[in-house]
Parts: sequence; structure tokens; C-alpha cells
Amino acid sequence: AERKYIENEFPNYQYIEIIEEDGDEAIPVVQENLRKDDIIAFTGGGNMGNLYHNHEEARRKVFSTFVNNLTISFPQSIHFEDNEDGEIEKRISQEAYSKNPNLVLVARDAQSFHRMLTTFDNKVIFTPDMVLYMNSVDWKFERNGALFVLRHDSEKVVKQTTIDKIK
Repeated sequence: AERKYIENEFPNYQYIEIIEEDGDEAIPVVQENLRKDDIIAFTGGGNMGNLYHNHEEARRKVFSTFVNNLTISFPQSIHFEDNEDGEIEKRISQEAYSKNPNLVLVARDAQSFHRMLTTFDNKVIFTPDMVLYMNSVDWKFERNGALFVLRHDSEKVVKQTTIDKIK
């Protein structure tokens, strides 16, 4: 969805994708070839915070490296745990993100929008998840019932009493 969005909305730009695992090797190459009007984008998906250290470390590296270009973090959810590790990691991220005056953080839900606004000094905007940019699919079948799917991990935000009422 992100690639389709960029290709459709920025047709004058060449889309070059670098996977996270190649970041350390790719950053110097990108720096050598980067132009002033190039845009850096970091994939979204909901892993901002201290639950997925490797993704957050990659994000910090990109944001604090490409400080002279418009840098966009595609729609994310954010969660720093309310414990010592969460606080330490939040401060490290705040320091890294603050190095980039051209960084735009994109929140994909209202709770994350508020958290980003209160956690970082960067510009924050609110949009739906990028997957919604994709065309809808008409499955052409008759629906019978509903699928009820909720998280049961540390990112779960719905109270059990609310879940019980919905059921």
C-alpha cells in the first residue's frame, strides 16, 4: 500500500526500497547519492516504541541520519511500556527523533496521535492506516455471522469488560 501510494501520489519521484535488514550497509550509499529534494520514508505498521527493539533502533538510525530531507514515518501505532525499560527507550527515541527537524510522524489511530504529540516535538499528523489506500475487494459471497478478532498481547487496549459486553 505504501509503495502504491508513493508511486501514485509522487509520480516524479523514483521509488527505491531498502529493507530494514540492509539499513546499515545502505545508509552510507544513500547519503552519497541523496539530493536535497529527495524524501525519506520509513514503513509504518505499528511497531513504534519499546516492544520491538530492532524496529525502533532502525527507525532511530534513519531519523537521526537523514536530518536535511523531508522524512516521513508512515502510519504507526506507538507504545512505550510503563516501566523502566519503556522510559529509557522512550528517552533514547526522543533524542534520536529530535535531531531531525524535517521529520513528520504519522499516527494511524487517535490514541497514538495523542501519544506522539505528547512524546515527541516533531510534527505529527493523523491518517488511517496505509492499507486502506488499497482498492477494496468484492468477495461476492453471502456473509453469515461475524468474525471477532482482538489482540491478547501487550498492545491490547480494549478492557475485558468491554469485550464481554460486545460478545
